[in-house]
Amino acid sequence: MIAFAIAFVVVLFFLNNRDLFERKIKTDNGLTYQGNDILADLVGRDTDGDGISDWEESLWGTDPTKKDTDLNGVSDGDEIAELKRQAGMTGGENESQSDLSQTDKFSRELFA
Repeated sequence: MIAFAIAFVVVLFFLNNRDLFERKIKTDNGLTYQGNDILADLVGRDTDGDGISDWEESLWGTDPTKKDTDLNGVSDGDEIAELKRQAGMTGGENESQSDLSQTDKFSRELFA
């Protein structure tokens, strides 16, 4: 009897959530991707062509579908490059990293 109840619950779960197991086009914030895209495609995607990948734009708070999110005449790529320069994230070889936390070191490596 318990096995029947467990099987019944599992079948109900799959029936209610069958779309979770289907491959179809998904959307997120106006961006589309296919369920069969590989990770490299998603990581390297730059929808608006401003030189900053979509995932990095979300970290900086810019819109990955607009070249100039704040409409000030300067592209998001140029603004983010300037922010990186001001924060010292440009990866200079002689730059001291002894006072940085592990998170800061990782972030610099990631964005360099």
